[in-house]
Parts: sequence; C-alpha cells; structure tokens
Amino acid sequence: MPQIPFAAWLPDRPDLAEGTRYASGVIALTQDSYGPVRSLQSFTVNTLGDKCLGVASMEDVAQGIQTFGGTAGDLFVIPAGTQLWNNISSSTGAYHATRDNNWHFAQFKEIVVATNFVDPIQAYTMGTSTQFATLAAAAPHAKFVAVAKNFLIVANTNDPVGGANPARIWWSANGDPTNWPTPGSTTAQQTQSDYSDLLGPQGGITGLVPSLAGCDCAIFFERAVWQMFYVGPPDIFNLYPCAAVKGVPAPNSLVTVGENVYGLFEDGFYQFDGATATQIGDGKVDKWFFSTVNALKLNQVIGAADVSSKAIVWLFQSLSALNDLPDTLLIYRWDIQRWSWATLPAQWLARIPVPATASGVPPFETSLVAGQLQLAAVNIAGNLAYFTGLPLPAQIGTQVVQIAPGSRAFLQGVRPLVDGGQAFGAILSDDGTPLLSDSGQPILNDGVGPTITAAASARNTYQEVEILGPNVSINSMGECPMRADGRYHRVVASVSGGLWNYAYGVDITATKAGLR
Repeated sequence: MPQIPFAAWLPDRPDLAEGTRYASGVIALTQDSYGPVRSLQSFTVNTLGDKCLGVASMEDVAQGIQTFGGTAGDLFVIPAGTQLWNNISSSTGAYHATRDNNWHFAQFKEIVVATNFVDPIQAYTMGTSTQFATLAAAAPHAKFVAVAKNFLIVANTNDPVGGANPARIWWSANGDPTNWPTPGSTTAQQTQSDYSDLLGPQGGITGLVPSLAGCDCAIFFERAVWQMFYVGPPDIFNLYPCAAVKGVPAPNSLVTVGENVYGLFEDGFYQFDGATATQIGDGKVDKWFFSTVNALKLNQVIGAADVSSKAIVWLFQSLSALNDLPDTLLIYRWDIQRWSWATLPAQWLARIPVPATASGVPPFETSLVAGQLQLAAVNIAGNLAYFTGLPLPAQIGTQVVQIAPGSRAFLQGVRPLVDGGQAFGAILSDDGTPLLSDSGQPILNDGVGPTITAAASARNTYQEVEILGPNVSINSMGECPMRADGRYHRVVASVSGGLWNYAYGVDITATKAGLR
C-alpha cells in the first residue's frame, strides 16, 4: 500500500508543486508531520469588560510574575496567586486608548511603563504601587516605548512644544526613566537625554525593538528601518538607515525571539536581526495572507512567540471576521521553516508565564507548570486564556499527485495515518471538581479517540477545477473506502473531537484505471 505524506502548507504555490493548500487547525511538528492546535481555556474568572488593547507580563525583583492588560479606558493587573483582572488605572475610565493608539508596555527595572499616545505615559512600580500614575510631567506622549542601554526610549511623540511628530525618537536621562529634561539644556547634556527627528520619505515610526544582534535598538517606520547605536556623549546615539530593508505597516506584528525579530513588513513576513532582513513568507504564504487579511485592520495583526513549540503565531482579522475582532492564526515554525494556520477568534495574543492559583497549581486539564512561559490570549469574552482546551478542528492535505504517472488511476481507499488519543475531559468528583493525581494534575478519563474522515479529489486534466469528494469515515479496518478516478489526486483528512498527537499522511489503495 503506497504512502503519501501530508505536505508542507504552501498556498502560494501551484497545485502540482511541492506543497498543499490544506493545513488548518494544526502546527507543523517535523518536516513530515503535524500536531493539533488546542482551543482556549479561560484562566481569569472575570473579564476586562471592554476590548483588549494590549497585554504584557513583567517580572519583579523577587521573580514574581505580574500580567498587565489595557482597554480603551483602563489598565489592569492579575496579582500573583489570583485569577482576577484588577483595575489599577489612575482612576476608573481615565484613559482614551484606541485600536490605532493601543497600549504598549516596557519594563525599566521595577517600573512598568504603559503608553498609548493619547494619554500621558503611565508608570507602575511593582511591589509598591497600587495604581498607575503619570510617569513624568515633562515626558512627551508617545505611541511606542522600549528600554535600551539604560535609557527609556519613546517614539512617534507629541508634546506641547514640538506638537505631534511621527518621526521623532526621544530618550530619557541615563538610568532614570522619570527624568525628561528640556532637550539641549545643561541638565539634558549631563544626563545624556535628547531627541532626534528622522524626517524623510519613510513615513512615521511604527515600532521599537531593542537588543538585536545588529544594533542596540531598531526603529521601524512605515517604509524603512533604522538602527540605533549607543556611542556616549556628545552624540549619545548614532542613527543609520538599513539599506534595502522594507518598512513595517503592522506595529503589533513584531515578535522578538533572542536577538531576532519577526514581523509583517510591507510585502510579507520577514526575520530581521538588526541589520539584515530575510524573507520567510515569499513564495509560501505572503500572497495567501494579503488575500485573506482585512487590509484596513493591519493594526490588529498581533504576534507572539510560542517558544516551547519554536513557533511565531500571528493573530489577525480576516475579511470574514465578525464583531471587528481578529479571528485567524498564522503559525510559523522558525526552526524548520514550516507554516500552518487556524481559525480562532480572540482579542489579543501574548507570551505569558503560566500563573498559579493560591494553591500553587495551575487550574488546567493539561500538564502546565506554574512559571513556564506559554502562548496565551485574551479570548472573545475578555478572559486571559491558555491554549489548553480541546484540539481545534483540523484539516490536512497531501500535495496533488499522479498515482500512476502517464495514466489515470482508480483510488479505492485511504488509511489516514493519524494517531487517536483519548477524548478530552477530567474525571470529576461528586462535587463536580476534577480529581487530581499525586502531582496535583487532573486525571483524564478514558474514552474514544477523535473523529477522523478523509476526502479525495480526482481530475483528468490540470485545467479542471479541483473538487473534493465527500468525507468518508474510517471503517473497522481503519480505512476510508472511496472511488476516485483520474490522473491527478489529492487526499484531505479531517480530525475533530477527542485528543490526538500526530498526523503523518495516508496509505492509499489504488490501481491503474481499467485494471482490477
């Protein structure tokens, strides 16, 4: 029985080229296998109460983790040992953030800095503050914030003297993010605080990313990227444009992993090391993305790293999205350069350490360890949630193949090579709470595996429109019987319900057409 592996997801390539158009609800595990993407399971018992406009986690001097979130009017924190969003705004409804001016966060020692351009920059000192307050009266308003070389750096600013300047980058006194002396003054020179206006055809600044391999801080514009290098007085920072590097129209798409940043640039997805940009989506997924995304909502392309899976995940709003919220995940494995996607509505995406409840045990039905950095999201309702629920419905395809080169072939059946795990769920005690093992983890029940079906397409000429046949369930022999006669075939497996781990491909039963 010949075997056809599930192909790499390459929707930008022709059908007969290497690759498939079907790889949804999955993540690439190896060069020749896929695994499931799990649905969201709520962690917080309350919601943000309004659309999420930013999330970040910070670590205090005692290595305690605090997760911050922002809406249009308020800022929140999840205190350690709780499952609650707590409002810590300077006053309830104090702010005026928008989708175009969402919250960006940075950490300077124990100070958490939050900015949205519309309101004064906010500051919260972990361990002592009970609510956010204005960072410094002299600090400009700013869209973007980062910490590099002991300076708080802000960009795309607005201040009473200079007004709104989308090309201005401004940094605080050395070692003191609350000190913003008048630029050019003796105090500013002594503390190394200054600003620079990077005017030109590159448009406004769309992001700051510090500590890359090729520079101390990268400044992203709509149509260019600049480098910052700390050189000390009198210049303090030298600024240079990167040759032949495109700009970034989607500020929230930038994701830092080590000394590299990944994101959506003008013409597709790239990896950037602070000096050189490398295309990662060209000829693979860039065309698919631009034909799928709502181009008016690029500010809602939100990226985060799932380091345990060696993956970058982008959440974005498709053309078919409802409620003006993102609804699609684009997933990139940076180590094996493999792509996939999934449908999952959510408000925001972030890399957040797994919190513990007061008992010290994460309240999940899968084995997550408190303190581990994991991919998380703010779900549609506004809860902080982790990807620990049921696997999402999956669809995985082979490439288009000629089973009998030069001849028609009759496909009689396929055997999906998908392992079947247990049905999802914990054994409940009489009071409805999960029974726990000695390690404190819920005990999963025994049950049936997922529902697995397969469908096939068959064409006699490459010019025919590809149409998948009906989904066929697996029989007692593990086979999906079907009748598909043609020169060009593709098999697509669908997996839903229950737990599963790996999907490799299909075994096929076929003969040359006319033979039995």
